[in-house]
Amino acid sequence: MARALSTTKQVSFLYDFAVDGGLVSTIQMGVFIPNNAIIYYGVAKVTTALTSGGAATIAVGYTGGTGDLIAALAVASWSADAVIEGVDLPGASVEATANRQLAVTIATAALTAGVFVYTVLYIELDS
Repeated sequence: MARALSTTKQVSFLYDFAVDGGLVSTIQMGVFIPNNAIIYYGVAKVTTALTSGGAATIAVGYTGGTGDLIAALAVASWSADAVIEGVDLPGASVEATANRQLAVTIATAALTAGVFVYTVLYIELDS
């Protein structure tokens, strides 16, 4: 009888304005989700409020889906100590169709400060 085995894994990254910058752009975070992984939960914890001189929005995603994990939210939502859960992944899990690098997308206006940690949980099928 054939069996498929799986492993639950997590990866995290730290977005820090002082290190990563805050220009309107997509910032690759250097953390990857492997091909065929099924992403089922993601959450951001803000440690220092994200601020902007304008009406910035912030999204979390990966190459090929910049807002697939946290859709673009107004900078005011990213206040100190905020916990931001992403899209309803249990209802609409995301399967990586290639190795995907996690990314932060800043739109509309540049950021001027902020720090948050993002953690994503995923299932990887064992071979």
